[in-house]
Amino acid sequence: FGHADMPALRVETLRRIAGVGLRLRDRIVVPHVGDRPANPVYFPPDLRTALQRCTDDAGGRSVWRAERARVFALEMPEPDDLVDVDRVADLGRLREQRALRARGATA
Repeated sequence: FGHADMPALRVETLRRIAGVGLRLRDRIVVPHVGDRPANPVYFPPDLRTALQRCTDDAGGRSVWRAERARVFALEMPEPDDLVDVDRVADLGRLREQRALRARGATA
């Protein structure tokens, strides 16, 4: 369950989240950057109906908050992979972060 406006999201990241979800079966896998939850979130199949009822801006967050005992926080090593781009300025910041990371890797 995720957003369509995450241009830096990598296939490897999706596979990691889904893989943990498949192994843990009935758990909700919420990626975290530090102590902050992020998207996309893995929900087990039994929560599909609850997700379909989501109508507010909180989306799936309302479901995992109602099911806190089932949440598994998955620490993510590359935070810019999970950036939600809502405005042009967000995209600019993402590009800057990636450029800084690339320069750091070559230094």
